[in-house]
Amino acid sequence: NEGFVPEKLSHGVHHVFSKDGARYELHFGIPGMPSGEAGERCSVYFSDLIEKSVLKDTSFGRLRVPSDFHHGLILLLHTAHHLTNSGVGLRHLCDWAVFRASLDDEEYNRVFKAPLSDIGLWKFAGCLDEICRRYLFRDAACGRIPDGADTTDDTAEALLNDFFAGGNLGQKDPDRSREAYMITSGHENRTKPGRALALMTDMVRQKWPASNRFAVLIPVGVVFFGVRYLALASVGKRPALRLKKYVSAADERDGLYAKLELFCRE
Repeated sequence: NEGFVPEKLSHGVHHVFSKDGARYELHFGIPGMPSGEAGERCSVYFSDLIEKSVLKDTSFGRLRVPSDFHHGLILLLHTAHHLTNSGVGLRHLCDWAVFRASLDDEEYNRVFKAPLSDIGLWKFAGCLDEICRRYLFRDAACGRIPDGADTTDDTAEALLNDFFAGGNLGQKDPDRSREAYMITSGHENRTKPGRALALMTDMVRQKWPASNRFAVLIPVGVVFFGVRYLALASVGKRPALRLKKYVSAADERDGLYAKLELFCRE
């Protein structure tokens, strides 16, 4: 009603509106929700999202925001989703650092340890804590993040190296997005072909919104965009596909993400 114009592209969990360079996302789902049984466990913890929300006075006025628990869980799910896709950015890491530093150790463990262990995000959260302790808050005046989930190996360091390979924190390697089609652990627990097909289907749904109503368009779109990419690559207008490299890199990333035990119950 204030003149924001809706985007034509379809998104999985939100609608986007824009006006004067500002983008407004109206979410109807939680970003980064895993599939299958892990997703069902997450849904249980979000069942009281509205009931436990609180009113807070901010510089934008009084806003209704999630409880600390739901806030933290949303941040972790969003970051885990970026991890297995395009990469974690510096903003994601800083979001977690500021949130985590707002809770003392006793409160954090009381609120988060049991549910995150049940969902399968406790070790991932601990690795994020360790990275923040080592590199963001080491000498900061605002203090250090307190001890949370223990990390007993070099997984946190390997995770930081993974951040440097993708996202706006690092190299923005264009191959990362192609490797994501092969990642099978963590956020999407599928075979490599299944993961690739699922992401191609999502792409068709975004580029052809009508396919959300007419499912017959999805296989047509998969073939169309696949053939078009190969044709453009053959004349140098798109990067050539290096499937062997993508599979090898995806296997290496799979090994790291397996150590994080993403969405595995303790």
